Amino acid sequence: MGNDRKRSARDAVRETLTLDYKKSAALARDKAAEISKDVSAFANSAGGTIIYGMEEKDKSGYPTCIDGGIDPRVISADWLNDIISSNIRPAISGMRINEVSLHSTFPGRVAYIVYVPQSDPSLRSVGIRCASLHREITS
Repeated sequence: MGNDRKRSARDAVRETLTLDYKKSAALARDKAAEISKDVSAFANSAGGTIIYGMEEKDKSGYPTCIDGGIDPRVISADWLNDIISSNIRPAISGMRINEVSLHSTFPGRVAYIVYVPQSDPSLRSVGIRCASLHREITS
């Protein structure tokens, strides 16, 4: 287990405008607005990849290791897709969510990789619908 975690840190790629690492805790059910905001921001820029399940070293942008992962029975890829799809308008065509099993380090846990394409520039900005605020916010 420790070797896999160390190898991840050794081979680390720094965050960029098109790559963002998030801790597993960022996928809590009460964080739907934040999840949607992050995805919207990627769609409105160059697109990119968000990886949920990574610890970062300080604010350096480098991941240090895979965190404890996400229980897919609690936070599923379908739930994540539903949250994003229901909170962002217009819909982001081509977005993909991949579930990565962490069976060798954290049995029964997963990480999620969200691929966000750049939104069509002919459309208005991709916005977030916050039902609790009853208004639309753009990133």
